[in-house]
Amino acid sequence: MKIFEKVKQYSEKPSVMIGGMLLGIFLGIFLPRGAVFYSEVSKLYLSLLEMCALPVMTTAVISSLGHLVHGHKTVFYLKRIFIVFLLGLLLAAAVAILMSVIFRPGGNLSDQALTGIGHAIMNIQGTAIPGSTTQSMGISEFFSSLIPNNVFLALSNGRSLAILFVSVLVGIATGLQRTEEAKHALNVIHCLYLAFIRIIQWIMIFLPIGLLCLFASYIATAGFDILVTLSHLIAVILGCGVLMMLFFTAVIRHRTGYSFAQVIFKLRQPLAMAFFTSSSLATMPTTLNALRKNFKLSEDVVSLVVPLGTNFNQQASVIRYVCIAIFVLQMYGMHLGMMQVPFLVLTAVLAGVASGGMPGIAALSMAGFVLQSLGVPIAVGIILLTVIEPIIDPITTMVNVFGNCMAVTLVERGR
Repeated sequence: MKIFEKVKQYSEKPSVMIGGMLLGIFLGIFLPRGAVFYSEVSKLYLSLLEMCALPVMTTAVISSLGHLVHGHKTVFYLKRIFIVFLLGLLLAAAVAILMSVIFRPGGNLSDQALTGIGHAIMNIQGTAIPGSTTQSMGISEFFSSLIPNNVFLALSNGRSLAILFVSVLVGIATGLQRTEEAKHALNVIHCLYLAFIRIIQWIMIFLPIGLLCLFASYIATAGFDILVTLSHLIAVILGCGVLMMLFFTAVIRHRTGYSFAQVIFKLRQPLAMAFFTSSSLATMPTTLNALRKNFKLSEDVVSLVVPLGTNFNQQASVIRYVCIAIFVLQMYGMHLGMMQVPFLVLTAVLAGVASGGMPGIAALSMAGFVLQSLGVPIAVGIILLTVIEPIIDPITTMVNVFGNCMAVTLVERGR
């Protein structure tokens, strides 16, 4: 076990992770023929991480919510969670609108830039872009997706929103029983949660290899011309993300008493995982562990807020949807009117919440819900967002993970 711990500590060092990333970039540039191999290995590693994500979410929610119900603290925490999530999503929308209006990424585009965007749209139009040719998920469909017809089928299909909904019901129902059997059941579920956390720690040993193949695969297959054309849009989205993370750091510092540097250091592992894997779900076990051990926060609160936030507190998604909507407006020479702002904020927040339960690139289809409210071409926005997604995804995932960490510090009582 001592050897295991030493190897684990070595593989989680930032220098080792960055080394894997740089080596992956080198292989992607000079050995692009191995793109298929890199892709398969990176998919295998992400599958291992995501294999544990849903079991961790389910056991964490049932155990924490059950204990909170048993201790008569549920209403207090759920009210706080709702307020914190809502204010965070509204803040993300406000920052995105402000940055897009000030820097106008879609305004004053050159003829060459417009031609490049047009070619990209023509090239990608024939491919299967989620939501570009079919109707986006509406609000009624979103609420319908919460209720699974078959719980086991929802588990096998990875429907995280439906699984989360069932986990919340089971946690509340178990906590309300007030029996020794219920308490033992919650303890067993908590034990399973700790077991999956241990499995995640085993998988983390191979993180440098996973990072190497992830970056090698992307560099070997990506095209850069359209990314240069959309560089202003990418810069605005990333700028919004940086501003949000600075705000999160300030709030966590205020709530915990740690310095800015200490906050970043204590969250280095989940933030690095978020950046390198671009998956909030895969990062969730690491986030739970960091908040519980490094900040000594209440385990029940951490285990409730983080899974809920992973699905519903999608601040980076709100930023993406607002920025792409305003970009398309500006690209077509249209202006964002004051009467359109409330609709843009409302649809972006709803789309951000709904996208939390969608796998991968399918979440981008919710951009159509936002674009529709402004009367701009849906397919154009979704295609452009799809093009830049590999570039912005690492930072936007960090924003979501960081936002959930901040939410935990705001929700917990007595800080």
